[in-house]
Amino acid sequence: GYSADEAIGHNAEILLPSRFVPTLREQCRQFGASPDVQMQVQVPDKLFARRKNGMEFPAEIYLSKTVEDHRRLFTAIIRDITDREAILATIRQASQTQDAVVQSSPVPILRLDSSRRVIVWNRTAERIFGLSAIDVVGRFLSSLTGFAGTELEDMVRRLLDGEVLTDVEILQQPSKGSALDLRVSGAPLYDTDQRVHGAVCIVEDVTESNATRRQLGHAQRM
Repeated sequence: GYSADEAIGHNAEILLPSRFVPTLREQCRQFGASPDVQMQVQVPDKLFARRKNGMEFPAEIYLSKTVEDHRRLFTAIIRDITDREAILATIRQASQTQDAVVQSSPVPILRLDSSRRVIVWNRTAERIFGLSAIDVVGRFLSSLTGFAGTELEDMVRRLLDGEVLTDVEILQQPSKGSALDLRVSGAPLYDTDQRVHGAVCIVEDVTESNATRRQLGHAQRM
């Protein structure tokens, strides 16, 4: 908000809220004495710059230095990152919403990386398979009790090979309790280069409904 006439000849500290001035002075002193030719100003929390009207905005400040006529000159680039911060806030909010949806889902939701390591294991998955997220997340699916060599592990392999699965019924033995009839749907996840970097797998427990259907079929035959 300053014109060139208003700014030239004044201390550049007018462009910063006063609470950041001591930090900037100390970092400039250290930078001036170091062999480095450029640096980014760092603060414990978020850095702000200040407009002429007193309004503050989130910023990044980069410094470089040269020597001219035996004088050390500093160049400061102040970048307004308001838009970027807004985008990041939106992404964080979307991520929180997604996490809430996943954790409140009435069906198990699993996410795995390209090496079949579990990244997401929601609360319903804990209940259905008898394994807590603390014991599962970060481990390979094949290392979990009751998953190595199973149909579910094969479903995950197919997802990571790029296949999309819809309502595939399998039989799975959890770590505790009786075998389960499961209906599996899922899709691979791709990176910006269109390479598979993981997969999401949605698993529905249809044990009870299948048993009811079998009983009904038996009754109809009788």
